[in-house]
Amino acid sequence: MNARFLPRTPVDLLLAAFVLWFGSDASDFLFTTRGLKPLYSYVAVIGFAAFYAVAQGAAAQSLAILRDGGTRRFVIWLLLYIVYGVLIFLQSSQSHTALQALITLIEMVAIGMAFATLMVHPRRLHMLGGMFLLLALFAAGMNLLDFIHPRFSNVPGRAAGLYINPNVAGYALALVMLCGMDSVPARLRWLFVLVCGVGVLVTFSRSAWIMWGVALIWLGRHDRTHGAKWKLAVMTLSTLAGIGILLSLFSGELGELLAGTSFARYLDPNTLARMGVGGSSLSGDSAATRMDLVWFSLHEAAQSPLLGHGSGYVYEWAFPVGPHDMYLRFLVEGGVFGLAFYLALLVVLWRATSGLQRVLVLQLVIASFFSHNLLESPTIILVISFMLARQALEKRELAVARWLASPRVGVPA
Repeated sequence: MNARFLPRTPVDLLLAAFVLWFGSDASDFLFTTRGLKPLYSYVAVIGFAAFYAVAQGAAAQSLAILRDGGTRRFVIWLLLYIVYGVLIFLQSSQSHTALQALITLIEMVAIGMAFATLMVHPRRLHMLGGMFLLLALFAAGMNLLDFIHPRFSNVPGRAAGLYINPNVAGYALALVMLCGMDSVPARLRWLFVLVCGVGVLVTFSRSAWIMWGVALIWLGRHDRTHGAKWKLAVMTLSTLAGIGILLSLFSGELGELLAGTSFARYLDPNTLARMGVGGSSLSGDSAATRMDLVWFSLHEAAQSPLLGHGSGYVYEWAFPVGPHDMYLRFLVEGGVFGLAFYLALLVVLWRATSGLQRVLVLQLVIASFFSHNLLESPTIILVISFMLARQALEKRELAVARWLASPRVGVPA
């Protein structure tokens, strides 16, 4: 591995370990399988970041990174998120479930702040890109292993690796893949994306397929391994390939093809249905349940449209599962103000980013239609923190490059 991707100091080493630990969801995996509470991991990284900020002066560097307007607005949103959490807790049943939802919210904000403090160093961002590359390859390998020899997933026929939940595994891999993209040599990026695509495929998370397809299309549009004459061809082929792969998955063509091979012994009726074999991949019990959830969520939101039902309500309501939708969750728990607050987050992230970072935001927008607990995942918080830190670094490097390239008369005193 390139030397710039290797930890050089004890701080680098610990930060890399925390990224791999939280990015692989090892903390939640050990809680699910061994009962070891994630709180210990949270306290460790928060305490480490606080000690580093005081002892090594990281606080001053953090303030420097806040000169970027997008990062500053995100930090303000995080602080307001705590206020929002307290307010909707007061609006809630104030049960143990509601209190746990508030505690989780505060924990995720603290983790986000901790990683932002530790990631502000430019060299560390390059190192962390290499860590995300390793993490993506590890997650893809674990998913494939879990699919061939089921061991971890809580859904038969669908791989999840250490993430336990196949949907979470698919989202995490699609996001982590983009975080590690810049660390892959340009000539190997297509291979890297395809390897990760196999890992996403075996989770049979349809929304994660879409997220991966978006990344594939973006890669083709920004591929730099070819000259100008080839750029249009590469963009066209990658766009067609991304759309074609998604259509083959959702139409059932790929499922029908695999059903006639030895690969079929790893598929069950659920995974075949998700690939459109025997009907539309958007039909079936899962899709029907999602539609019921939408109508039930809208009905509940209509009962308290302005302020919502309070924190943790989607874990207490009459429906046996949550809404599987971040927009609906904020609408139900926080009313129209809650929905506007979550949309404000997406707007802040979109306006703060460009290029690869903006594709990550687009992936979060997509995932928000299919999951109601994105902001309860340390992996998602880690990705957002890294995304904004890298964007701020890119803006700073671009500003320096423009200054150096600009004509100057003399040297300022």
